[in-house]
Amino acid sequence: MDVEDILAFFERTTEKFISKDEFASKLHSGKKLRIKYDLDVKSPGLHIGHAVNLWLLRCLQDAGHKAVIVFSDFTSNISGHDGRLAAISDIPPEEIKKHIDDITQQLKTILLSDAGLLEIRRNSEAHLARCLPDTHRRGQGDTHQ
Repeated sequence: MDVEDILAFFERTTEKFISKDEFASKLHSGKKLRIKYDLDVKSPGLHIGHAVNLWLLRCLQDAGHKAVIVFSDFTSNISGHDGRLAAISDIPPEEIKKHIDDITQQLKTILLSDAGLLEIRRNSEAHLARCLPDTHRRGQGDTHQ
């Protein structure tokens, strides 16, 4: 699929580009892109609402770009999907891990699973890396008796 085909595909399925010209420029540059797609892990699987986005990701993979799937394992525990703060999720970590494993298998039926074209991440990796050092610093100097 060439750049013009990719742009046409996105135009048919995208209501608004933040910058269509910038996107086109990046596609024309020949540089391989990393396109991130965030998935909620509260549900055990993909649904039809994911289809268009996954087809777009596959289209970009077919052109040599990498799809980066980011599972919302950290933020799913503290907020609702609508962005409003909600009660902490009562989904046990083992169940979230099972959801991620199941969704990953489903993704691989749509997306190319070659390591150069698909990367699977969890947002807890970034959040914990930022939170833990700060927590450690806050605890320095505290005396517990």
